Amino acid sequence: MNDITTRFLTAYEYLLENKRIKNTRDFGIKLKVSNSLVTELCKARSNAGIVPVQNLLLYFDEINAKWLLTGQGDMINDPNNINILDIENEILELKEKILYYKDKADFFEGKNQKEVNKMAVQVEKIYQMLMRSKVDKLIELGEKEIAEELEQKSLVDKAKNEN
Repeated sequence: MNDITTRFLTAYEYLLENKRIKNTRDFGIKLKVSNSLVTELCKARSNAGIVPVQNLLLYFDEINAKWLLTGQGDMINDPNNINILDIENEILELKEKILYYKDKADFFEGKNQKEVNKMAVQVEKIYQMLMRSKVDKLIELGEKEIAEELEQKSLVDKAKNEN
């Protein structure tokens, strides 16, 4: 059994103990692999291939990919160490899509337009909260100038969207 498989099984035990999975069958379903493959892995008769490893990381985002693949770091991702840039990019993409649909909804009247407008407002609020969080984190890290620039950008974005 290789090191990745050993860590894969450690993650399996963690997920089982923390009731994220019920049993090997449930684990297999969530990883989109056969129950027999999970059984073979658990009995140390097979090594974890790319599919179960990849699906483990995709489904259970609390498992640290670097730890699973290399053994470096902790098994569980630090919930306070969120990649804010990834979240910001996702929110910006969502914001762009909603603004696109908001423009399209202007051609229609009724409930759809109201729903799209409501979603646009909600996404803008989330975006502003994220920017505030980033500014606070930068100040905490002693990066006051960068924080001020980011805060200014956030205010400009907010003003653009209000028009």
